[in-house]
Amino acid sequence: MDNTLKLSDHELNKILQEKFSIPSCKLHIKIENFTLIKKYLQFKKTIDELEILDTDIFVCGLPRSGTTWLSEMVWLISHDLDYENAKNNLLEHNLHSKKSSRCLRL
Repeated sequence: MDNTLKLSDHELNKILQEKFSIPSCKLHIKIENFTLIKKYLQFKKTIDELEILDTDIFVCGLPRSGTTWLSEMVWLISHDLDYENAKNNLLEHNLHSKKSSRCLRL
């Protein structure tokens, strides 16, 4: 069953203009069946060349949507529920930490 929402360019532009307040998010491109912000092109090569490992876990979300909480749960699960190190090393394993080399922010 195909649940793809099909919008004309006019309908898509109208939604982007109404819903996005950041001007750079209103500029978009279409790649295959996806609509992305135009800023994606700056990162395309990096994304295409990114080596993704079987053990990688991606936690993605909007600000204040629970990504920190979810990241803590993922860290605990992936470290065999090591609560002691979770308490002691919060800044070292926090996804939002500047030390995170596996994080790409668009």
